[in-house]
Amino acid sequence: MKKINQKTQQGDWKSVMVPVKKLWADVTKSTLKEYREDANLLEGKEKVIFLINSMAAKDITRKNFIQFKDKNYNITDIQRDFETHDFDKFTGVEVDK
Repeated sequence: MKKINQKTQQGDWKSVMVPVKKLWADVTKSTLKEYREDANLLEGKEKVIFLINSMAAKDITRKNFIQFKDKNYNITDIQRDFETHDFDKFTGVEVDK
């Protein structure tokens, strides 16, 4: 997903999320150890790790969002797999609605 500005029928501008592409991902929640190590995480926010095929994810940046189970996640960290080019690790934090 990415955020764009769209003009409404009233002529106002509104920020909306639009899909960029659909991808397969292996999804895991972060462990308690990872929560403790990431002290800047806001309380009550869900932190999820997405493993996405490297070739399919090559154009995804931290400006994009991930939608999973009707929730949007801000990409906070990307770890690219430059050795085997199998899966890139994307860390996402749930966005307020």
